[in-house]
Amino acid sequence: MLAAVACALPALALQAPAPAAPQSAAKPRLAVREVAATRGVVAQAKARGFDNALDQVLEAADAQLLDAFDGEGAFELVARGDLGTVIKEQDLSLSGNVNAMDPQAARAYQLAGARFVATVTVTNFQEIVERTVLPGQFGNANAERRTIDVQAVVKVYDTTTAALLKSTNVTVSEFATNEILAGVEQTGSKTNVVLGTAARTLAEQAAARISAAAPAASPALATPAPAGTGMSGSLPTRPMRLAIFVKQRPSQVPPEKVTVFEDLVAASATAPNIEIIRREDLVNAVNRLAPTGPNAGTGLPGSEAVDRILSDQSSAVQLATLMKADALLTVSISALQNAVRNLEDPATRTMTKVEQWTLMTTYGVIDGVTGASLGSGTVQSDFANRDSAGLQVKVDFIDPLLRDAAARIGPAAGAAVARAAERTAAAPAQVKVAFDALLSDLSVPDVRKDEKGEYVVGANLYPLRPMSVQVIVDGVTVGQTPGAYELRPGMHRVRFERPALEPVERVIDAREGLVVTAPMQFTPEGRANWQRDAAFFNDLKNGAVARDVDLIRIRGIADFLRQSDIRLDTTGVQNLNLGGESIWWQLLGP
Repeated sequence: MLAAVACALPALALQAPAPAAPQSAAKPRLAVREVAATRGVVAQAKARGFDNALDQVLEAADAQLLDAFDGEGAFELVARGDLGTVIKEQDLSLSGNVNAMDPQAARAYQLAGARFVATVTVTNFQEIVERTVLPGQFGNANAERRTIDVQAVVKVYDTTTAALLKSTNVTVSEFATNEILAGVEQTGSKTNVVLGTAARTLAEQAAARISAAAPAASPALATPAPAGTGMSGSLPTRPMRLAIFVKQRPSQVPPEKVTVFEDLVAASATAPNIEIIRREDLVNAVNRLAPTGPNAGTGLPGSEAVDRILSDQSSAVQLATLMKADALLTVSISALQNAVRNLEDPATRTMTKVEQWTLMTTYGVIDGVTGASLGSGTVQSDFANRDSAGLQVKVDFIDPLLRDAAARIGPAAGAAVARAAERTAAAPAQVKVAFDALLSDLSVPDVRKDEKGEYVVGANLYPLRPMSVQVIVDGVTVGQTPGAYELRPGMHRVRFERPALEPVERVIDAREGLVVTAPMQFTPEGRANWQRDAAFFNDLKNGAVARDVDLIRIRGIADFLRQSDIRLDTTGVQNLNLGGESIWWQLLGP
């Protein structure tokens, strides 16, 4: 997906989670439009033949207007009269013929914005020429008096609200005389100087009126402080660990760009006091790093299957906890919008078509200990393409948008992580939770050898305990049953898995000393096999002497249980040797 673009950073700055230092008040910025005349004035001047004089006054006043402002005035000025010339230079820079790395090269889409705009409009223009003949000692002299009268309206608008801040009239009347003595030939007219004088006076008076309209400098107009620039205050005793996860919302952003965006955010957030840990680097198969080359792997599905299981079963917060992260940064690519703007401005003699792409991203920083939000925000990144008569540029617009968003999210996240550092020292210790598993509703009757050497069926029933059941906490295997493992206090999702057994899931509230026992069952196939082999238990009655054929069946079942790594649960039996030694104890052991 290609389109012509160039960077146009938005005026909105990313909100810094940490308070910014106070900013000094800035001058409001003012755009001054080209001095113009109303259509009626232009038509009248043309009809009376002094349209050339009108043009000269307008052009000269426009050229002198910015110079007429006091250098220490209340406004910071930006010119719009020569905008066409500026845009042509920007187009030349974009053409590829100018060194793009030159710090003095023109930068497109970075024209200074203006909070206020001023217009000077001539509403009446008169050129009056008076001629007379003066008698003299050496003959008659020709005398001329030329007067230029100008009336104009000066207006200052707030461009945000379109409110009119100032409207005032300017009146200019300038004249010049010229006397040509008898016998003297003269080309040109000295009275033309009145045109320049009238233009200068108009510019000076208009500038004075505009300056008087300046509002008081306000902190709201101050240059916004940059986004969080990292952690403030003293550094923690060790670097804080930040886990990064990226979500993709709009389909226009290709999936492969999500990983690119994560790389960019990680690079932007990395600092001497921040360690970045990412799932891709820590737990994903190496062949995910590159589908070709030395990391391509064998192509077998095993590693990828594990990666997908992790994605399906583990939340980002819990995975970050298991990765020993102090904080979690979640970034969401929320929206990608497109807008096309056409500008045809005769006043500046510019005609352009600008296509703009806006990427909205949101971020949140979560404390890895408490799960509380440490900071969040929204970032708007804009890139645009300008088509003009002589220039067209085409590049992929996705990468610049992602690069700009990442460059501003990283420092803001670093500032938020600083708050996590204050909580780390008071973080609650991990708790030890014990895990075990039992086969639900399955047991074997006790069979003991008596003093006569015969095996007698007893009244006790022994539950069966499957060994080496995988304990998966929040999508990550922490060990096998039976066993005790350290977890962060609070809610966790636990899954018990073992071949031939149905998986079991539980949600637990981890606390010190908690014992979690999972009731498990054979799969339908395994349960059918067990029922077929152990059906004869129903015929064994308490106190009956086991026959040789019964002992053979018992030994066969014991072999099956031993090979399946299933043991007797003897936790409820106080004395295993009471009344003789159990045959199960001999065959299976503890």
